[in-house]
Amino acid sequence: MRRESLVSRIGRRLRTKGVPIIRKRRRSTMKTIIIFAIAIAGALAAPQNPNDITIIKQEESNNIGVGGYHFSYEQSDGQKREETAELKNEGTDDESLDVTGSFTFTSPDGHTYRVDYTADKDGFHPTINLVK
Repeated sequence: MRRESLVSRIGRRLRTKGVPIIRKRRRSTMKTIIIFAIAIAGALAAPQNPNDITIIKQEESNNIGVGGYHFSYEQSDGQKREETAELKNEGTDDESLDVTGSFTFTSPDGHTYRVDYTADKDGFHPTINLVK
C-alpha cells in the first residue's frame, strides 16, 4: 500500500466533492523577492541625472569659527575654489579678517576663467584671468 501525504488525501477528497483546489506555486517566492530587490538596487544605483554636479575633492582645516580658516573643493564640472582667511589684530578695535582665494569657472561661451581675489578691511580686490 502506498503512503499518501495528508495534503494529497485532502485534495483528493475535495475534488470528489466538486471543490476547486488552489495548487501551490512551484516558483520560489524567495527567488522572486531577490530578483525584485536586485532590480530596485540597480535602478537606485544608476545616475539619476547625468547633469548633476558632484564634489570630487574637498579639503578643510581649522574651520571652527575661531581665528582663520582654509577650504578648497573641486567639482565634477571642472569648477574649483580655494580660500584662506587670517584674523588680523585679534582682540583690538582694528580686528579684521584678511581673505585670499581663487575660483575657476567655465562661461556659457566655453571659456574658462580664474578669479584670484583678496578681501580685507579695504574691500574686495579681484583679478580675472582667461585660462583657456
